[in-house]
Amino acid sequence: MIRSVFGRIETGCKRWRARENELFDRWASWLPGSNPGTVFMMVGLLFTFIFYFLWANYLNSGIITEYLKFLCHVSLAISFIVSTSISARWKKRVPVAAPQEGIQPFLEKCARQAVSLEKMTLPGVTLINAQLRGAFLKGAGFKGANLAFANLEGANLDGASLKKATLTQANFSGVSLVETDLTDTDLSQVLGLTPDQLTSARGNASTQLPAGLARPTHWSSF
Repeated sequence: MIRSVFGRIETGCKRWRARENELFDRWASWLPGSNPGTVFMMVGLLFTFIFYFLWANYLNSGIITEYLKFLCHVSLAISFIVSTSISARWKKRVPVAAPQEGIQPFLEKCARQAVSLEKMTLPGVTLINAQLRGAFLKGAGFKGANLAFANLEGANLDGASLKKATLTQANFSGVSLVETDLTDTDLSQVLGLTPDQLTSARGNASTQLPAGLARPTHWSSF
């Protein structure tokens, strides 16, 4: 019996992973901006509260009490483990469908819904005034892209390439730039850039900086 239960759980997990991105996309269309892991946790806590309420007020004696105590602990543990896993996978998911409405609206929609765009390559793309606040763009390729007036506040651009990108009046407040390639890039009009961001990134002698910011010593001199 135990093997049968675990077998069904394993089968369910395999089916879930096979359709994970599709199900995540459906969730994003039903409840845009919400994290399914958080919702699952809230539902789990609700069931835990119900079990605890019954145990404390109505069924506080006999063997049923032990079952309810057990269900309280199990419900809480499952809620925490599963919601944490779902939240982590939700943040790293990749959209199933290719953009139909144009690349800029697609990227903006992904940013609003916290969809991972890790390692997406868009060399030379035009994203003028794009609203990409908080976007997960780790390892993305924006070589030669036009991001003039784009709002990238709080975005993750770790390991991304912004080589020769146009960043006129782009908002870089709180942007993570760990190992981001800024070689041959004009940053002179970028807003919100800090010394710490530059230190964590990679640049060279051709990288132009905003007034008042010094070139990191470890940057290439070529």
